[in-house]
Amino acid sequence: MIVESKECGKLQEIVAAFMELKVLLDQAHRSGEAVHVVEQALREWGRKMSLMALEAYIEMHGNGDVGPAMVSPRGEEMDRLPETKVRPYESAFGPLNIERTVYSAGNHRREYVPLDALLGLPEGKFSFLLQDFAQMLGVDLSWAKDHEVLERLLGAKVPVSSLEDMNRRMAEGVPEYREQRESPPIEKEGAIFVASGDGKGIVIRKPRSESEPPVPSILPPATKGPKPGRKNMSVVGTLYSVDPYVRSPAQMLDILFRETPRPKDEPPRPRPCGKHVWAALDEDFVGEDGELHSSSGLHTAFNWLSDEWRKRDPQRTRPLVTLMDGERRLWEVADLYLTTGGHPDDAEVLDIMHVAEYLWDAAAALETHREYQEAFFYDKMGRILQGEVQAVIKNLRVLATRRKLRGENRKSITAACNYFGNNADRMRYDEYLGKGYPIASGAVEGACRHLVKDRLERTGMRWVREGAQAMLNLRSLWINGEWDDYQQYYVNTELDRLYPNRKSLVRRHRRTLP
Repeated sequence: MIVESKECGKLQEIVAAFMELKVLLDQAHRSGEAVHVVEQALREWGRKMSLMALEAYIEMHGNGDVGPAMVSPRGEEMDRLPETKVRPYESAFGPLNIERTVYSAGNHRREYVPLDALLGLPEGKFSFLLQDFAQMLGVDLSWAKDHEVLERLLGAKVPVSSLEDMNRRMAEGVPEYREQRESPPIEKEGAIFVASGDGKGIVIRKPRSESEPPVPSILPPATKGPKPGRKNMSVVGTLYSVDPYVRSPAQMLDILFRETPRPKDEPPRPRPCGKHVWAALDEDFVGEDGELHSSSGLHTAFNWLSDEWRKRDPQRTRPLVTLMDGERRLWEVADLYLTTGGHPDDAEVLDIMHVAEYLWDAAAALETHREYQEAFFYDKMGRILQGEVQAVIKNLRVLATRRKLRGENRKSITAACNYFGNNADRMRYDEYLGKGYPIASGAVEGACRHLVKDRLERTGMRWVREGAQAMLNLRSLWINGEWDDYQQYYVNTELDRLYPNRKSLVRRHRRTLP
């Protein structure tokens, strides 16, 4: 049986600490302290109390001595080492040291520590709760600021390098978590599924080989070629379901040109259900053949969209609306993974906001005064919303020829006509609005900004690919509202990996308690 401490000294200290609390409050009352001063003192007292309680809990388990010999979870016979070993542990309340009995299988080749398994200690010295807090802050704050906030709030001094390593380790299980998580019940899904994808650049630092000498950052590269710190494209995907929101072309036109808040009598927009976002970078990996292979972030993102969509609507009971801008490669890959036609109301929709950008450039090329540009834009956008895209293309070309446009103005007209012509089958907006489909990809545009730009594109930031992907994985969980679920999954999988016999050890320990 595990030897337990006969006297739990920390429990005595906790009792004494409660007397200190009474003295603290009495002194504050007599001296007329402001409440915020007392609040700060109580915060420090509470952290001290929590650390003592944690030490008391650990003390209750003894040092994990199960006798002179034992059999490890792998079936190896192990002998108890003559001396215990102390392990540092950084909790959310402060640091402490844990004394443990260690068993070894000859010449210290392999060691096993029953107390580590019994307490469910993490692989490193930082507690799972401290890791949770640190990474919860880190998905929004820079690592340097994360370090400062942790020290101010918890008194924990976690080096920036440890925060970065922690981030990568914690992110490793995200792909497996996504595969096993439960989807919303189909009856709670909206009537339409919407999938979107878009690209957002991240500045990736060129890795330096160990043999390459460091160069001061103020000096230019010594050799020609691609400059370090070039942007690599991350592909952001988003999937959600939503109920129809039917509008007429005229109503949609008014919404696009609205400069005032939405009228109170206007029906509210349906709220998306199960909105999930994710982003993927290109990745190099070693295959089963031992060779180095590359995985495209574009294909990875759309493969995830496909899996998520098919998992949430396996019977294809709802139409799928694929809503993106006119980037050709996005649609080519989408056709591979998000094949439409399985439902009679499936649709491919070109984002109306990108249409507006091209149309405004055309208006600026054809008209010189702002009021005429706005009138031209309003008229042509109304016709596009009514499904008259071919007529608009013809009219733009006629006007460009008639007014003898040259140079950049002619290029703007040509670009708009080509963009509209290449995507005309995705611009049947009168049909989409009548069915209540969304026609603006604000969800994925917002995801690009919130998921990628707000954290990974701050001034001066440079990433290595692995660190950027790890941050994207964890940040997507936070945005999706899955942080707590993933933390539970992460801790459980870590404990199963580190201590596969922990549950049986805990049961045996319980039977030995008085």
